[in-house]
Amino acid sequence: MEEWAQFHFDPQTLIVHKKYFGEIDINKIKRSWDSFVYIGEIPDNYTGLIIDYRKAKIVAELTEYLKLVSYYKQHTEVFGDKRIAFVVQNPEDIVRTILFEKKSEGFNISNFSTIEAAEKWILS
Repeated sequence: MEEWAQFHFDPQTLIVHKKYFGEIDINKIKRSWDSFVYIGEIPDNYTGLIIDYRKAKIVAELTEYLKLVSYYKQHTEVFGDKRIAFVVQNPEDIVRTILFEKKSEGFNISNFSTIEAAEKWILS
């Protein structure tokens, strides 16, 4: 995995955690997902996904960031029937992830400011 992204699977909760660091753009986000999707690092039995952007800065125009919605739709075998929680704190990223949530029809996505709240939602 790249130095700007970490992946962790919690075998107790069956939640996949993905954490980003530093400046990231859309290509980095897609590349990090490609490594999981094509290598098969995401277990079939996972219950939900937490994407933590708190230590990252997304360097992309809003319209570019929203192109990730089509990426998710191309990979419904990974993202389709799972709860996906974005954990964000800075206002700009909150706006991005809320718009992403609104544009992602058919996905169960929500935004949180803490990992604990995201885990509680996924496990509820």
